[in-house]
Amino acid sequence: MAKEKINGHIYGNGPSRVLFLNHKVLQSDFVVVCNIPEPGVAKDRIAVIDTQPMAWFLNENHFPETKFWVSTRAGNFIRHKKLLDKIRIEVEWPDIHRYNNGIYCVKELLNQGYENIHLWGFDSTFSECLESPAMDKIIPRHRRPKHLKDDWAKHWRKLLNNKTSTLHVHMYKDSNPQEWIKHDRIELHRH
Repeated sequence: MAKEKINGHIYGNGPSRVLFLNHKVLQSDFVVVCNIPEPGVAKDRIAVIDTQPMAWFLNENHFPETKFWVSTRAGNFIRHKKLLDKIRIEVEWPDIHRYNNGIYCVKELLNQGYENIHLWGFDSTFSECLESPAMDKIIPRHRRPKHLKDDWAKHWRKLLNNKTSTLHVHMYKDSNPQEWIKHDRIELHRH
């Protein structure tokens, strides 16, 4: 009998990602961790779309057993550095301008038939917070331009239109959600 694909969880890099640590993950749940996994966070897949996390894995000589979902850009880095024996690519997505890791992961889980997809730590996408402390401490990055949120919002709306699955966005009680988050396929959970 095939495993029911009910709950998928995507663990992002924003401050609210820690809310996931208090969530009871069911054995049937599927967990995708974005970029560099934090110790103690259970994961079924690792999703990376940029080359900086891949360079970190290489420089730290840290190659998790977990299979990877990657963008073409990250996949090309893996092939160029001859890491295919250390980083197992399960899915490779075409590079799409202004997609973020969360959009790719949600699209993948929708394609795989997940009914409920939970997003943890996507503060920069769904609120006014542009911080990603989990990544920014490890890999210094440029500050994101504010207009990036508008581009992301367009991609999210397009992705969610005509879908039956529900996207559960988890954020802190005092967060200020973006106006566009009011969508019939998005449920906001404040913790």
